[in-house]
Amino acid sequence: MKLQYFLRKIREVKGRDLLSFFRLSAAEICKPFFMNEFAGEKFWVICEDGKEARDNGYWFFRYMRENHPEQKVYYAIDFHSPDYEKVKKLGPCVRYGSVRHWFLYLSAQYNISSQKGGKPDAAVCAFLELNNMINSRLVFLQHGVCINRPGWMKADVTQLDYLVTSARPEYEDIVRNFGYPKDKILLTGMPRFDDLHDIRVKRNQILIVPTWRAWLTLHAEKASEQKFLSSEYMQKWIELLNSSEIDILMEKYHLDIIFLMHRNMYPYVEDIRKRIRPGIRVPGWMECDVHEMMKQSQMMITDYSSVFFDMVYMKKPVVFYQFDHDRFVSDHYQAGWFDYRNNPFGRSFERYDDVLSETERIILRKYIPSEAYLRAHEECFPLYDMANSERIFQMISGIKEG
Repeated sequence: MKLQYFLRKIREVKGRDLLSFFRLSAAEICKPFFMNEFAGEKFWVICEDGKEARDNGYWFFRYMRENHPEQKVYYAIDFHSPDYEKVKKLGPCVRYGSVRHWFLYLSAQYNISSQKGGKPDAAVCAFLELNNMINSRLVFLQHGVCINRPGWMKADVTQLDYLVTSARPEYEDIVRNFGYPKDKILLTGMPRFDDLHDIRVKRNQILIVPTWRAWLTLHAEKASEQKFLSSEYMQKWIELLNSSEIDILMEKYHLDIIFLMHRNMYPYVEDIRKRIRPGIRVPGWMECDVHEMMKQSQMMITDYSSVFFDMVYMKKPVVFYQFDHDRFVSDHYQAGWFDYRNNPFGRSFERYDDVLSETERIILRKYIPSEAYLRAHEECFPLYDMANSERIFQMISGIKEG
């Protein structure tokens, strides 16, 4: 498994990644100068995707700057990102992928990210780590509750030192099936969950959130674009959004529906907007604050997106639209501990009209969760509080250097 993963990572190294080897070399050459600047400080580097500060990396960085300024932390981000200014106001930033970022990555006590690829160059760093060519200590905050068993998270193909979990069954499943020593799995809760207790719901706002499919590929060519827009995946979502049933629900209950696309769909936002009936909001990436939208919404319709657990954490109802369930669990991710078709948090349907019928039932219940839902919530989230970031800080700080 490790050899196969390693060979795939070599194939993923592209021409532009070769520039990273030059930046890596420059970081090594300039190391004495950088070391004078940091004067032996033990610092942490925090990040997400290079262009974002919206997930657990951002929330953890914000917490550290506001509550533990004694610990030196840096946030790595593209300085052209629309999120750069809000992070810069919190504390020191480094340009994502720069020589300075490479030095910090190589020298940090911990590299902390909500993305497994949250490094100066994901492919190059994976190559170096898997060959034990560098000794970077990695803390993976995750970007959602892990409900499946993705191969890229298994211990035999990654060099993660610590992995953060939020739900008890998630923690237990990773301990049993992912190959990590138990003391490497931290049950702390995700940093962004700290902000999910101050909820200001907008009446009758419903969030529709599809996730991606491993078998869908995107290229710049027009033929590829048309292939994607005519795929079953896209056609099923358009069918739901353009149905007479959803039109009736919107008018009857004065619904505000937001179709929140997966990031891979953003290049086609204008084409998708043209295909969807007026009245349904389709925000672009610049307008998209998933965290706030989930806090404001009363319920969610999704297929398999792990962000539904943010809604569950807030004790909000969820409906699953799973028109390709069998293919998803066979071709995308190996099924894990969560059973979409038999759980107390939301029902699964293959037909859009059944999804909308269930949505109406939830509306008529005034979006109130069942007693079974609340009992399962208590079992799932033993740490239901606003101390997730603090627990992560305490656990990382308490780890003895080996």
